[in-house]
Amino acid sequence: IVAAIFPIFEIIPPFEMTVLGSLSGSDEISQIFKTLLSKYILYIKQDFTIFVQRYIVIMESVEKAVAKSLMDVKAVLLRPDSPFTWASGWKSPIYCDNRKLLSYPEIRENICRWMADIIKERYADVEVIAGVATGAIAHGYLVAHILGKPFCYVRPKPKDHGTGSQIEGLLESGAKVVIVEDLISTGMSSLA
Repeated sequence: IVAAIFPIFEIIPPFEMTVLGSLSGSDEISQIFKTLLSKYILYIKQDFTIFVQRYIVIMESVEKAVAKSLMDVKAVLLRPDSPFTWASGWKSPIYCDNRKLLSYPEIRENICRWMADIIKERYADVEVIAGVATGAIAHGYLVAHILGKPFCYVRPKPKDHGTGSQIEGLLESGAKVVIVEDLISTGMSSLA
């Protein structure tokens, strides 16, 4: 992908100069057109640069980019002398509070887009995206939104009030579902 992208990037400046140089005359309309065209080309260049940056990161390693983001927002906590207790009951000196990523729009969007890309590639026939309550509801919803798929979420156990539902949202029997989980140790909350 990078090899295909950079030749295009190198074509833009000569194109810009050719178009702007071919406009002649000093009348007001010509000047307005030149100004608008140069701003339009600038926007194309900016969007293209963002596109290139996003896909270079993917090619280098999505995992490394996510890990860097987690470290940047201080979502990874270490307490070797006083281990954290995970939902599974495990004790660990490391805790990853990836819900902090939701407070950073650019990071949040990149991660959810990467997740959506992986789902499209590996599970192209998916019909529904489900998030595991509560930590994966936001990420799951954002991925479902990007993919244009229905969303539901799953509780660890049915609620003890109202309808007593364990699954919130429409989920037809036999639907092909991808479950989004925020953290996994034993995987039991995903299997519930």
